[in-house]
Amino acid sequence: MRLAAGREATSAPAADPRPADSAGPPLYRQLSYRPDTRMGFEDLPPSFYALQLLAASRPGHLDRFATERRLGDMAKVPVERDGKLFHVLVAGIYRDRATAQRAAAGLPAALGDVEPWVRPVGTLQRAMRRADALADSR
Repeated sequence: MRLAAGREATSAPAADPRPADSAGPPLYRQLSYRPDTRMGFEDLPPSFYALQLLAASRPGHLDRFATERRLGDMAKVPVERDGKLFHVLVAGIYRDRATAQRAAAGLPAALGDVEPWVRPVGTLQRAMRRADALADSR
């Protein structure tokens, strides 16, 4: 997944998030949007929904979280909140809220007490643009 200004999203190291006896990818991956051609995060329809798992001030915290829980390859997106730069871990993109909520219900138990946030992609895109502006002003 690409980010605004042509930057590539960074991901946690790949791992298999499925239980050993599982026959296919987990539900949240099966339901996720897969465009026919590669597209940047900024090019996604703002009406789509993202499944955000976690936010941190340092991307390494997201890497460690994903690795320790064997979540596999997930996008890290830089965002601005309250004038500060954060990074959010996104499990997937979905065409509508109902599908994203269904995906959230199918997240691995390894997440523990993490409460996923189903949010419109447009809100992430605006937060990404603010993060770009914040980075440019430094």
